Amino acid sequence: MPHLTKAVDTSNMRAFGAEFARVAAEVPEREVLVFDDLRWTYRDFYKICLDRAASLAKLGLKRGTHVGIMLGNCPEFIEIYTACAMAGLVAVCVPTRYRARELEYVIGNS
Repeated sequence: MPHLTKAVDTSNMRAFGAEFARVAAEVPEREVLVFDDLRWTYRDFYKICLDRAASLAKLGLKRGTHVGIMLGNCPEFIEIYTACAMAGLVAVCVPTRYRARELEYVIGNS
């Protein structure tokens, strides 16, 4: 299997965080996420994602670092994916059905 390049253009990731902050400030009470009985406004979701991004930074993750996300369809997936974008990290979505062989490949080539 060919080795994938590790060079990634992360310039638009920080732009996403700035745009998300702008929208959250403009329409803080508008719903941004609805999942079953859970309903989040832009304000609430922005705060959650900002906290997650800070936690990722505390782990020592730097801009451009690849972060594997292996979660099903749940609010936490959207939180961490958004937090990665806000922090300038590269979110690598890993299917939950992957087993050791597939995980080894994704981890080694992302």
